[in-house]
Amino acid sequence: MRYRWLAFLAALVGITAAHADLFNHVDCYVGALGGANWMNHQQSEWRYGTKVGFLVGAYGGIRFCNGFHLQGELAYRRNDLKEVDASDIIGPDFPRYFSPGSTIGRGETSTAMVNILYELSSVCNRWTPYIGLGLGYGKTEELVVGNFAVGAVSCQSFAVQTIIGLSYAITPCFDLGLEYRYLRPCRHVESQAATLSLKQYF
Repeated sequence: MRYRWLAFLAALVGITAAHADLFNHVDCYVGALGGANWMNHQQSEWRYGTKVGFLVGAYGGIRFCNGFHLQGELAYRRNDLKEVDASDIIGPDFPRYFSPGSTIGRGETSTAMVNILYELSSVCNRWTPYIGLGLGYGKTEELVVGNFAVGAVSCQSFAVQTIIGLSYAITPCFDLGLEYRYLRPCRHVESQAATLSLKQYF
């Protein structure tokens, strides 16, 4: 499956670079993003819910004259534990080891992504909707600390994310963006985020 995503990303890059005139006018930029993050753990043995967390990140990229962006992004997500259930593998003694009042934990995800974004038609000149696909590397670490036991899960994997956003041109050099991001960093973990981003062209 990952090779299909890589082939798709390579095709998008090829289409973007296929026309020589695209490089006659390109805009470089850097930016930062942050917002609320929701994490969902789907592993059958450990079932837990998390509180609303946060996402922070930074990125840099190139915007071509046809509306495509090629972008590199680093991001970090964290969510604290709300509840946990592992009775299927621990058995009836589970409440003894992980009682609701004394169990703490968190989930953290770090990613390094390459994104392809495409700007749709501008609205009222300053507003521009866009969509995107990102492929890259994801590392997720999950820690649960109970009364007499500690549970930990870590995975490193190929990561996929989709992006839907709306940007507003504050000035010719600064854009403010509102985005929805869906990330799948590991097989059993998925994250959804609502973020604000600030971008500077130079």
